[in-house]
Amino acid sequence: AKRKYIEEMSRVLKPGGTLVVATWCQKEGDITPSEQKDLNFLYEEWAHPYFVSYEEYGRLMKGTGKMEQVREENWVKETITAWRHSIWVGVWDPWIV
Repeated sequence: AKRKYIEEMSRVLKPGGTLVVATWCQKEGDITPSEQKDLNFLYEEWAHPYFVSYEEYGRLMKGTGKMEQVREENWVKETITAWRHSIWVGVWDPWIV
């Protein structure tokens, strides 16, 4: 599903355009049982689609053969405070998000 998403985004992107994709909750490498439990909660209780890492999005973008330049960045340090607040709000009162 993620491959088709990226292929469609690259298809409709104007020549020279910029595509920015943000993802969260997934990392490369081993996932601890606790992390897997948290992911399963998001998938099952909040109806999230399955996540892929930002590195995997980079590989998918490069694999289209249509994008001249792909850059991947980890923004955890810059965004963790906002994400923690967002998750707290969603758990405290999920009807307002």
